[in-house]
Amino acid sequence: MSEGKLEESLSQFLDSGDDWERKKTSVDGVFILKLPKYRGSPPRLAIELNPADSRGNPTKKRGLMMRDL
Repeated sequence: MSEGKLEESLSQFLDSGDDWERKKTSVDGVFILKLPKYRGSPPRLAIELNPADSRGNPTKKRGLMMRDL
């Protein structure tokens, strides 16, 4: 996926995705998570590391989240 398409896809997910929605990536166990707005900060995206099962679905309720403040 080209950089422009990736940026457009993430921007669209940020605009139209539901709060706390997970989006699979091409890497097993890595998901994009939409965080809701909180105390005046806008909605944002985070990376979630969560072991995946054989179908690529997360095995734990919540994994390790990485985000930029």
